[in-house]
Amino acid sequence: MAESQAYPSTATCADSAFYIIYNAADDDFKQKKWVQRRIESLNYRVELAKKDKQLIGKLYYDFLLKGKVGEKRYISEYVGKSEYTLIDFWASWCGPCIASFPHLKNLYSSYDRDKIEIIGISIDTDNKAWNKAIEKENYPGCN
Repeated sequence: MAESQAYPSTATCADSAFYIIYNAADDDFKQKKWVQRRIESLNYRVELAKKDKQLIGKLYYDFLLKGKVGEKRYISEYVGKSEYTLIDFWASWCGPCIASFPHLKNLYSSYDRDKIEIIGISIDTDNKAWNKAIEKENYPGCN
């Protein structure tokens, strides 16, 4: 059994507990805005996790990225320059995303650039929040 399955994260346990509470709750609780937003967020993360598993080791769709200072580049400009390319989708408002940054920094600093490149793709719609998170958290790799 993989470590992540043997020792689920606190977030995973909390998410599961919230689903249990939600399914047992009355309609008044389910109609509250914050509850609906939480369920939408959890469902979105479940769908992303399913897609993540399907994409590992697969070819990528070459799309145009806008960098933190406004420069535009295609993913293909990064892929292939290193042995491995990690594409990390994140957002400034995503706690688990921000919590992963120290691990990404450690990974990034442990290898030469010819071994690994990290491309961070923020799904933020607020450029100020995105840039602030990059600066504050010292995000590794390309953004």
